[in-house]
Amino acid sequence: PPPAPKRLIEAPNAASAHKFLNALRDTPVEAEVTFAMFTGLREGELLALRWADVDESRAAIRVHRSVGRVPGHGLVVKEPKTVQSVRAVPLLAEPLDVVRRQRAHIAAQRLRVGPPWHDDGLVFPTETGTFQDARNLLRRFHRALDRAGLARLRWHDLRHWTASLMIAAGMDLVMVSRALGHSSIQVTADIYGHIDVETLRAEMQKFGRLMESVAL
Repeated sequence: PPPAPKRLIEAPNAASAHKFLNALRDTPVEAEVTFAMFTGLREGELLALRWADVDESRAAIRVHRSVGRVPGHGLVVKEPKTVQSVRAVPLLAEPLDVVRRQRAHIAAQRLRVGPPWHDDGLVFPTETGTFQDARNLLRRFHRALDRAGLARLRWHDLRHWTASLMIAAGMDLVMVSRALGHSSIQVTADIYGHIDVETLRAEMQKFGRLMESVAL
């Protein structure tokens, strides 16, 4: 059979991305959405992140585990998809602020819950400290989008947006691949190798300037 057509990755520009984040401010998924958008973490990697993986002094996190639902076994913590998925990811100002607010939020939540709190050391736990189920996170995400009047997205679309915006910002494809934990740069190129016309125009102007410099 012919191969299935590849899904076109449509990402917003930086201004639209900020409007999107602002629309979800003060919603139950603000922390997770902001952190995902600025790091490109997979959903399972985000929900498996522990405080032991966060180095605030270096403004970086270590990604080396994922959590997902396995039929018959519930939520299971597992190794990343590939060796390249084990990586250090720098934290820009926005996700670093999320980390600091999460510390305060979790400390207050632990006091409210009391003995039923499960201290699994998670950065993005449930209201009782346990691992979040990705299905529940997606439901909360969709509710927040509905209330904000925004179109529904897959959670994984946030990762696509991050990658596309990194490339639009001029980041080297090798660095994008490392940040995302892709198995190879070819994977990154195959998925995100498209370039919008304005970015292409800016690059072709370099060619134009070269030709003008040698024109008689």
